[in-house]
Amino acid sequence: MVQFALQAPDGTRFEQQMGQWSQHHQKMAYCIGRIETLPSGEKKEEWTEEASLLALYEYYQDAPQVHREYGQRAQRDTHEILDCEWIYVVLENQAYEQVHIEDYYVGCANTKQTSWIRSRFQVDQDVFYLTSQLRSSGSFAATFHDWLPHEVKELFEEYEETEAYQEKWGYRLLQTEDNEEELEVMAVNQETFIARAITLTMDEVQRALIGMEIYRFQQDIVN
Repeated sequence: MVQFALQAPDGTRFEQQMGQWSQHHQKMAYCIGRIETLPSGEKKEEWTEEASLLALYEYYQDAPQVHREYGQRAQRDTHEILDCEWIYVVLENQAYEQVHIEDYYVGCANTKQTSWIRSRFQVDQDVFYLTSQLRSSGSFAATFHDWLPHEVKELFEEYEETEAYQEKWGYRLLQTEDNEEELEVMAVNQETFIARAITLTMDEVQRALIGMEIYRFQQDIVN
């Protein structure tokens, strides 16, 4: 799990654990309330009971740490369409890893190394990541260039096919009626920081890849 939090200068703090798939997202929105406009014009409000969230909302309500999303929803009992406003606070990833690699070299006979790689995908404003690892050793150790896949689907080769594993990393590989592969994945909007599941064909995933980087590198000397 990944810890996200928001803290005001007065010390008021809220923490929330998010799924492992969120580890490369720096910010995520957390819904704290909803305001519906009923057919009569009356406003119906529903808010979280978490006192720290309400205090943070009062402090940040006119700042970027609070986001409002406007839309419509069907009333559960009458199925009437209501105008709605959803209120979110924007939490920050407390364990986000900035890239800081002081020394990088592979190919020495007495070394072994592991590179952690994140691949960034973007569709409109929705962003998601896949995490990979490259392990190599010795004089003929594989470099980042050697690892680069020819097709995006190769990134999934090291991922397990179990549902629990896929849920942990926020994606599902689906099969269409035409026996084509699709990817359902959790993505975060880069303007609102709201997370949602999107479904893409593998061709769309291929076109959505906009960057790869080694964000962590560990090298050991071996005898």
